[in-house]
Amino acid sequence: MEPSELSIVAADYGSIVTIDGEVDLANVDDIRDAILAALAADTRALIIDLSKTEYLDSAGIRMLFEIDEHLATRRISFRIVVPPTGMVHRVLDLTGALQHIETHPDLATAVDHSI
Repeated sequence: MEPSELSIVAADYGSIVTIDGEVDLANVDDIRDAILAALAADTRALIIDLSKTEYLDSAGIRMLFEIDEHLATRRISFRIVVPPTGMVHRVLDLTGALQHIETHPDLATAVDHSI
């Protein structure tokens, strides 16, 4: 398996995290810790862009729900970017994550909803 690349960009309204590669049991803790550590005290929104994510297992799905719960306690808006086709969208749909976490088909739309 290829290691995942994680990029974090800070913006006025919050942070954008792009995950390029795979999210699974082997790397999920490192990814979650990096995402949560990157949140500033005044962060208003977090967008996780999964458009370059090739694989997401149950540990990755659990990570999204954990981040959602953590951000809700801090009143930080959370949304994910998932293209409407592909394996990641299908897995998130089957698990109900798409109904629970605000989802957008592309980054531009998610950013528009954050401003």
